[in-house]
Amino acid sequence: MKTTTSHIARATAPALLLALTALPAPADTIDASAFSQSFGIRFPGYAGSTTLSDFPVLVKLSAATGFQYAKAAADGADLRFALEDGTLLSHEIDTWDASGTSLVWVKIPAFSATTTIKAYYGCSGILPAVSADDVWSNGFVGVWHMGDDAASQSNSVGGGAALSEMQGGAIRDSANITLSQSGAVGKSVAFAAGQPGALASKDASLSLQLRQAFTVEMWAWQDDHGPSEAEALKYLYHEMRSNYGTLFSVTERTGGDAGKIAPGGIFTQQSNYTWIPDSSQPLPARATWNHFAFCFAGAGTNMLNGAVVRATTTDFGTIVEDAGTVRQLFVGNQTSSATASWPGKIDELRISSVARSTDWIQATHDCVADDDFCAFEFDGDWEDYAKKFDVTFTGVAEGVTLESFPALVRVSASRIEGFDYNDCVLAGGRDLRFADADGNLLASEIDTWNPNGESLVWVNVPSLSRGVKITGYYGSVRPHGMNPSDVWTNGYNAVWHLGEKAAPLEESTRNATPFEEGAVAPLYAAAGAAGGAVDFSNNSSTSSRLSAADADALDGFGDFTVEFWSYQETFRTSGYGGIIAKRNGASNQESWFFYQNGASPQVDVFAFTRNGSSRYSAFASKLPESGAWTHQAFCRKLPESSGNPAVVSIFFDGDLDRRYETQDASATAPVLAGTSPLYLGGGTGQNSFPGRIDEVRISSVVRSVAWVKASHDTVMESTFATYGRAKDNSQKGVVVFFR
Repeated sequence: MKTTTSHIARATAPALLLALTALPAPADTIDASAFSQSFGIRFPGYAGSTTLSDFPVLVKLSAATGFQYAKAAADGADLRFALEDGTLLSHEIDTWDASGTSLVWVKIPAFSATTTIKAYYGCSGILPAVSADDVWSNGFVGVWHMGDDAASQSNSVGGGAALSEMQGGAIRDSANITLSQSGAVGKSVAFAAGQPGALASKDASLSLQLRQAFTVEMWAWQDDHGPSEAEALKYLYHEMRSNYGTLFSVTERTGGDAGKIAPGGIFTQQSNYTWIPDSSQPLPARATWNHFAFCFAGAGTNMLNGAVVRATTTDFGTIVEDAGTVRQLFVGNQTSSATASWPGKIDELRISSVARSTDWIQATHDCVADDDFCAFEFDGDWEDYAKKFDVTFTGVAEGVTLESFPALVRVSASRIEGFDYNDCVLAGGRDLRFADADGNLLASEIDTWNPNGESLVWVNVPSLSRGVKITGYYGSVRPHGMNPSDVWTNGYNAVWHLGEKAAPLEESTRNATPFEEGAVAPLYAAAGAAGGAVDFSNNSSTSSRLSAADADALDGFGDFTVEFWSYQETFRTSGYGGIIAKRNGASNQESWFFYQNGASPQVDVFAFTRNGSSRYSAFASKLPESGAWTHQAFCRKLPESSGNPAVVSIFFDGDLDRRYETQDASATAPVLAGTSPLYLGGGTGQNSFPGRIDEVRISSVVRSVAWVKASHDTVMESTFATYGRAKDNSQKGVVVFFR
C-alpha cells in the first residue's frame, strides 16, 4: 500500500479550527507540534563502512517497540518520518497490521550506523504530503513487493510495469500461483513446482532493458530441490544461443554439478556469464528465506544473504542491443517449460539501473532479517522499565576525570543484591540500558551475557571520576538497540573482545575487520580477563594464528596506543613468541608488532617501522607474570616539532614500566601504512604465543597514565565499581534526551 496524498486527520472542532487558521510548515519539513506522539529511530544493525545515499530502510513498528496503534490514524495515514532537523522523509507503507507488526520503507538521504531519524504520528493538524514513489527514486526501475492480493502485482516505481499472471503472453488461470502468502517482508507469491505458470510484465518498458550496469535482487523461498532448471527470474533480452538472455536465475544443477545453485546468467557482447559455485561456497538453505543479489557493471558480483559469494574480475562489457525490441520480464518461470517453475515463494523483487555496492546489498538484507537493525528511543521512557540498580565508580583515582571512558559493568545476582535474570524481559539482556544522573541514555555493549552467572557490559561513561553514578534499567519489552561502536568513540580505531565461540571474531568499532581463522584453529572462548579469550597454547607453530584483513584503521597512524591482556603459560627460550603483528615478513613490511624475545633477558618487545628497512624497538624491563593475566599497553607520541624526540611508553598492569625519548627516524615518523593483515597469536616467521590473549585495542591517540590505569582497574579491581541493590523502578518523569 502507498501513502501519496495530503490528509487531515480526524480531530476535535477546536483542534481542526486551529490547524486551519495556522500556517502549515513548508512541504519539505515537519511541524513536530502537530503530532502527539514521536520517537527516535537509530540503526545499530548497519554493518557497512560507507554512507549510503537515498537508501530505503525497513522500519518495523509494533507494540513491542513502543508504537501505540490506538493513537495513530487508521492504516497509518498520519505516520511521518523526518531527520533531526525536521526535513521530511519519503516513506511507503508495505504492510499495516494494527494487531501486530507494521512494515514501512523509509528513504534516508545519508544512511550510516550513526544516522538518527524521528517518527511522528497522532496528528491534530495538516499533514505534509509524502510520495511513496519517491522512496524508490535512486536508480530503481522496478520494485515489486509481491503483496497484492489481485492478479496484478503493482510496481512501486512510478510508471513502472506491473506483473500479471501470464503464460505465453496471455492471462492465465491462477491455479498454479498462490497470492498473499507469508513473505520475507509482508506477503509473497508462491509458485507450484513443475507447472508452466509465471508472473510477467505484458509489455516491459525500455527502462528494464539494462545494458551498462544493473542490480537484480529478491527474496526467495525454495521448498525443495525442484527440477533441474528452476528459474526464479528470467528476463529475455533476445532469443539467441538457446535463449540466453537470462538476467538472473537460480538454477538447480544436475550431473557433475548436482546440488549446486547457479544464480546469475547474462549474454553480453563478449561472452555468456554464469556462476556455478564450487564446493567451498555457500548454498541457499531450503525451506527458509534467502536474499539473492546480482550486481553487474562489466564484471559481476553475486551475493547471498548479504555476503559476497563470488566476484568476477573479467569485464564482460555491456549487454547486446536488441534493436529496440521490448521483451517481457518473467518471474517464477520462463514461458515455455513446465519443468522450470520455481518450487517455492518469491518476495521483494527489485531491479536497478546501477550496480549496488556490497554495503548496500548487505544493509538491504540485514534490515529485513535482523529484528534489531533498528533501535527505537522514546523521550521520558525510563518509567517503562520495571527494575533498576545503581553503579558507582569508587575506584577511580582521586582528582582524575576521563572523558568518554568505556567502563566495565559486571551484572550478577552475587554482585547486585536483589538482581534476578528472570526480571530481564528480553533474551540476551537486550532490555538492559544505562543512564547518567540526568537521565541521558549511555551507549553500551554486551560483551558476555550469562544468565547462570556473571554478565559483562561495556558502558561509555561521558565523564568518569571518583563517585560518578550511573543507573542500569531493565524489565521492558523494548530492546536496548545500542550500537556497540558508540561505546568506542574516543580515539579507538579497533577493539576485539575475542570471546566468540568460533571465528570470525568481530571488531566492535567497525573501523577494522574481524579476525579469521588460520590453518589450525586455536581454542576459542577460553577463560579471559573479561569474558572469553583466545588460547594459542595448543599449537607450537604459526599455523594457529588469526588474521584480520588490512584496513586503514590498523596502521599509518602517528600517535597511537596498542593494548591487550595476555596470559602466558610458559616463556619461549628461543625464537619469538608472536603476540600481535602488522607485518609482512616476506617483504620486511613491518608496520608494528609485539613479541616475546627468546633471547636473554626474556622481555616483551614492541617494534614499529618507518619503512621496510628501518625498525625501532622498545623493550620492557620485565616479563609478565607466568600463569596470570597481565594488561600491557604501548604508546607512542610523535614530536611536536622537528628536532624533538618521540616518546614511547610501556605499561604493565596499569603502571608505567619504561619511558623512552628517542630521535630515531623510525620513531619520529608515522608507522608504515602496509598491506599485511593484522596477525594475532603469531606473525610471519614467529612462533605462536604460548598462552591466551584477550581485549585487543588499537587507538590513534596516546592514552594518559590515568587512562591506562583505569583500563586495567575496571577489569581487575573489584572495588573499581560498587553496586546498589536492585529495586523496583518507581522513578517517574525522568527526561531522556533524544540522541
